[in-house]
Amino acid sequence: MTIGLKLNYRIKNLYINGFTNKTYIKQSKYRDAMRISFGFMFYF
Repeated sequence: MTIGLKLNYRIKNLYINGFTNKTYIKQSKYRDAMRISFGFMFYF
């Protein structure tokens, strides 16, 4: 039997460059991004 747990943590970047409502926007935003993965294997 094998059990696994993995935590992925990164910073997600979003780049905005364009027009909205006839206004030009050039902006960069970022936020935390976290993912948890779990695995289980059973052998007979």
